[in-house]
Amino acid sequence: RGMVKWQPMATLPQQFKAIDDFVEEQNKISRPILSEEQLERLNFMSQIKIQQNEIATLSYYNNGYIFSIVGYIREIDEIRNVLVLTNEEGNEQKKINLIDIVNIE
Repeated sequence: RGMVKWQPMATLPQQFKAIDDFVEEQNKISRPILSEEQLERLNFMSQIKIQQNEIATLSYYNNGYIFSIVGYIREIDEIRNVLVLTNEEGNEQKKINLIDIVNIE
């Protein structure tokens, strides 16, 4: 007859979902608080990237996670507190809240 392979029986799918949700919540981080020096560096790097029209890699906080995005910084809207980024082709645009930006390279 061969070996019988045992698999866990999903008797309570809600329980597995609750455990998955709990694990995901544990992976989240709080929004990083940047020092004055770090904020000055972000401002400096963003101005250089705009003036030289260079591709920038932005790291930003969103809903408990840090994400990275690559593109051109088109403008910094200080009234709405957003940075406007376009992709390399220039046909897609993303607005990122200034408070969420963690790093610019």
